[in-house]
Amino acid sequence: MKLYTTALRGWLLATCLLTFFGNFSLAQDLAQKEGKMLKNVFIFNFGEDVATTGIDSLKADFLSLPALVDGMVSAEWGVDLKSAQKHCLILTFTTEEAQQRYGNHPIHKAIPTKYAHLLKEDFKMEIVNFWAVP
Repeated sequence: MKLYTTALRGWLLATCLLTFFGNFSLAQDLAQKEGKMLKNVFIFNFGEDVATTGIDSLKADFLSLPALVDGMVSAEWGVDLKSAQKHCLILTFTTEEAQQRYGNHPIHKAIPTKYAHLLKEDFKMEIVNFWAVP
């Protein structure tokens, strides 16, 4: 019981430190030991007048990146079941460094300029980043 209590205290202390100080590299170290992956979730809400060919091209660019970026495990794209204008992109990385390599990749850097025409006045995007629990 004492070993369990000591381990629980250590876990609580680590959780508090991460919560209050936001030490991402410590979170990354703990996550890697537990087999967790870094996820980025993007929810795109395109306007009704956006051409599907533009969205398909954007999708193809994102889906090509795992083969080009070391440490980027996957890119998944889907369309909301209730709204054809709402799309979801889920990116999976092994480390924070892999996420940074993705952010610096020329294809990723070109996206804002290349697809500016898709970003109409009614375009909305939400982003969630988290360490996934297996």
